[in-house]
Amino acid sequence: MIGIDTNVLLRAILDDDPSQSSAAKALIEAAKAAGETIRVDRLVLAEAVWTLARRYRYTREQLVEVVEALSAVPELRLEDGRAVADVLTAFGDGRLDFADALIGVLNRRAGCATTYTFDRVASGSPDYTPVPPRTA
Repeated sequence: MIGIDTNVLLRAILDDDPSQSSAAKALIEAAKAAGETIRVDRLVLAEAVWTLARRYRYTREQLVEVVEALSAVPELRLEDGRAVADVLTAFGDGRLDFADALIGVLNRRAGCATTYTFDRVASGSPDYTPVPPRTA
């Protein structure tokens, strides 16, 4: 198994740099030919989604499609794929950004009863609870 960094994943997805994109795709093809699995860490996935949303202005629907497409590539192993499926459900409903959905899902799967937050949007999600105000 090999791992890839966010920039390698993005170059393969975006195909926007003649040199780096072809190198990223060649790496993936070589791994495939050698029977290697390519691990995509959940931090790499979160960073890639953030970059696609912020820099490349991907819509929420496009982001879900990208992650679903990555999940379907046999050579790629998304870290904790079951959690990623739950994240897509939480993210797809439109309330949370991908990172907040990931944090909430991972904490729930780790046994947390809730994840406390000051984020008003996240606090509307079932995985989050607003931090109670301090009483005197």
